[in-house]
Amino acid sequence: MTVWQDDQGRLTLSQPTGRTEGHVEAALFGAAAALAVAAPVFGAGAFARARLDRRRMARWDQEWDLVGPQWGPKTG
Repeated sequence: MTVWQDDQGRLTLSQPTGRTEGHVEAALFGAAAALAVAAPVFGAGAFARARLDRRRMARWDQEWDLVGPQWGPKTG
């Protein structure tokens, strides 16, 4: 009968992972953690940029109404 122990000396049901499998799992968990942190930051940035672009375009529209071509009868 084969038994395994964890780091605290308790008996476990599963075989410990090998060195390569441990590195692969660590890389995958690290990538998942980075994605979990980066996704909300990226989303907040995209949301802020969309709002700022909308505000900028509205200001350009207001300015264009003041200085843009005036349609109407020509004088002179």
